[in-house]
Amino acid sequence: MAERPPSMLRHELSALRRSLAEANDSKVMHIVGVLDEMAAGAAADHLIDPVRPRLVKLRPARRLRFARLLFAPLDALIVPARQWKPGTPTIPRTVLEPLARTLRAALGPAVEPIDAAIAGRTTRDAAAVTRAGGLLWPLAADILTDPPPPIDWAETGLKQGAYAPLAHAAGAVLARLPQLQELERDADNGIQPLAEAIEAILDGIAAETPQAQGMTVTLLLARLPQAGPVVRRRADSNAVLRYAEGQAIAALIDGLENTGAIEVQVLGTELAESASEVRRIAALLGVLEGDPPAPERRGRLLALGHRLDGHRLPGAVRRRPGQRVPGAVAEATSRRACDAGRAGERGASVARAGDGGKAARRRRHL
Repeated sequence: MAERPPSMLRHELSALRRSLAEANDSKVMHIVGVLDEMAAGAAADHLIDPVRPRLVKLRPARRLRFARLLFAPLDALIVPARQWKPGTPTIPRTVLEPLARTLRAALGPAVEPIDAAIAGRTTRDAAAVTRAGGLLWPLAADILTDPPPPIDWAETGLKQGAYAPLAHAAGAVLARLPQLQELERDADNGIQPLAEAIEAILDGIAAETPQAQGMTVTLLLARLPQAGPVVRRRADSNAVLRYAEGQAIAALIDGLENTGAIEVQVLGTELAESASEVRRIAALLGVLEGDPPAPERRGRLLALGHRLDGHRLPGAVRRRPGQRVPGAVAEATSRRACDAGRAGERGASVARAGDGGKAARRRRHL
């Protein structure tokens, strides 16, 4: 049989993407399950891009593949390839599969216990994710300190020169994952994260590349918005960290502005957890606004605040006429983070922005 020309294949793929986008929920779940079983990788990612927001709301149990496990804790940094720019503190989605293959090859026999830990598991198996991730993430961080030659990098659509900076930065973030997870566990258990622990993460990235610093600060603020006052205080006296903070703020605002991003994050959790997710985003908006507020961000944050208000539960605080937006949106929750941030300047701890976030975070990062 003669090979079909690339133009015909592109046409067929486009038609399949449109068909999937128009399918009902049950058909979407079935097709995604089939693609997962096929381990279709990058091809599957391309096909399901149009329905990703629906998948977050539907919360299907996805096959726990190696690449999915590798990038689970970095989910907040992943963006569509068309939205990625070199040097920004984000990771284009097209990079995931080639980088995962590169790491698998570099791991050698060490990949066997990881594969055994995820065999037959899905993203809903939190214990399996924790156990397998505990094996993989530290090894990945070590390997990516000096990234090995990439495998199938041409699939990413990026220039060869983009590989090493991206791979190294991802590894640098994974190296700080244990510190970040400890802060999150404390917050989830009602223990106030120490400002000193947040500062230790910031001190640890001082010698890293600007891209690695930006990614680390982006993930820190995304997963733990109450760290914002400490980051701001340190950035005021450190030009390098100030640049990383600026990059992180820009990336986080861009991410929230993506069509449906706030709605997906809120609706992608159980009802009992959605209030906690609203509080987290509210606190994040307060951090992104800055103190004093940045005029160039005010309009964008105002629009985001209006969108978030639409997902508040009955009895939640709503904006009063004329009240500036993150102050209104985050009023019920970020006050504690701001008060604790001032206390942090005296060496005290940073208070939580909200409770009950553990399960919501677990779903968001898978």
